[in-house]
Amino acid sequence: LSSESKEAQLTKLNKALKKAEEEVTKLEAEKSKLETTLGNPEVYDKPAELALLQADFTRIEKELASATEQWE
Repeated sequence: LSSESKEAQLTKLNKALKKAEEEVTKLEAEKSKLETTLGNPEVYDKPAELALLQADFTRIEKELASATEQWE
């Protein structure tokens, strides 16, 4: 491969890495916010809301695992 081609590939990889890092950061913030919400005892008095929050939490955990794998 030419040096230009290698540089183009490196630039592409760096962009993908940065995007993955940003996604991990975003998902970690969402997870933290949900953990705080789920730590509120009043949430447990509202079963429908609790179910939605738990589903969101599960989704975010899966997305975070995938994003972290791509980032690493």
